[in-house]
Amino acid sequence: MARVGDAMLTVTRVVHASALLDFGGARILTDPWLSETRFYRPGEPRAFATAADPPELSVVISHGHCDLDALVRYPDKSVPFAVVPGLADTVHAAGFPNVVELAPWWSTHLGPVEVTAAPASHGVPEVTFVLRADGHTVFLLRRGGFARVRHRRNPP
Repeated sequence: MARVGDAMLTVTRVVHASALLDFGGARILTDPWLSETRFYRPGEPRAFATAADPPELSVVISHGHCDLDALVRYPDKSVPFAVVPGLADTVHAAGFPNVVELAPWWSTHLGPVEVTAAPASHGVPEVTFVLRADGHTVFLLRRGGFARVRHRRNPP
């Protein structure tokens, strides 16, 4: 947890490369892992019990992974997404109309959070993200499939 003035940032590791970032109420879920199969398991407990948790958020997805079909079970179809190029059709097919693809160095806003894609390499088409809000900057570093969050307080 970090605080800049009245603004707080909390980071909750969900599972594998998924994390929940809360910029003082603006919540971003990174690379959601909502299901498992006999051959594709996270290897650790999830921080959330169901695909409906947590509510009221936005989502960033850095690369295609085999459980994206589980997005269809997420009940709030108004959730906005920022995704790697080539993934918007998959997210639209799951019922989400508010999807933007971000190539490296392209930006958008998910609520008050500025999201900028940055180059990444994972053996598949991928980006990583820089997220900024409330005086905080978070860089999601991907290495070996796990998220490492680097936080920096913005100068006043």
